[in-house]
Amino acid sequence: MRSIISIFLGAKLFQIEKMKVPDMKIKTIVMSIISLLIVVPVYANELTVIDVVGHGAVIGENNTVRNVKTGDTVLAGNKVIVFGKGVVHLASQGELIVFKADNEAIFEYDESDSIGKIHLKMTKGQMSFTVVPGNKIDIKTPHMVASVRGTEFTLDVDKEDTSLFVDKGSVQATDNKGKTMAVNKGFAMKSTGAAFTRGKPVEQKILKNENAMENRATNNKDGAKKENSDNHDGNANENSDNRDGNANENSDKRDGNANENSDNGKKK
Repeated sequence: MRSIISIFLGAKLFQIEKMKVPDMKIKTIVMSIISLLIVVPVYANELTVIDVVGHGAVIGENNTVRNVKTGDTVLAGNKVIVFGKGVVHLASQGELIVFKADNEAIFEYDESDSIGKIHLKMTKGQMSFTVVPGNKIDIKTPHMVASVRGTEFTLDVDKEDTSLFVDKGSVQATDNKGKTMAVNKGFAMKSTGAAFTRGKPVEQKILKNENAMENRATNNKDGAKKENSDNHDGNANENSDNRDGNANENSDKRDGNANENSDNGKKK
């Protein structure tokens, strides 16, 4: 479509160049406008499904429902539903914006506007996004709007709130009252619709979990070592007691035999 428009406008530009226009200023302005139109990108108002794991569905025009599959086209106004543990990967034109929907995600592709910004409405589940710098996407949830221009982030939506985790770049969040918050790389936030809660850095959260797991593993090792040591000491004590008991028993037998021999000698 874009190539056809470019050819058409190029032809018009050639015609105007040949026209005898008295006022060269008007001719120059008209030619400049058409030249700009030729290079203005024409954004496709659609998304492409690039991979599907599990099951999902697309609800299209007139509430028609079809199974989502690799290569499908999702048009403006379509709704995508991911079932169970399924995952659906989608991309914009040229894969400048790639995202995956999972955890029973439900979202609607609203539109791609004249400047190429993608608008989504997300009502449930989890979605992760990778946006090439210079490209824009807005994701509206029941609790906030996430506005992005080149970053990597994840949204998790349920009935009570929306959680945002930023892996790269920055995301501007706006709650339902118009309050905004910039969430930078490594940080998280949560919105209930009426208020924001800034989360701890994602790195610290991950590190904390890793440290907790490491501490649990160390404690388990120390416990196992202590238990083995206790068992070893117990076995050593038990063996020592057995040796002492056997020694005493043997000593008693020797003393008994000696006494018996002594008595026999006296009798003789």
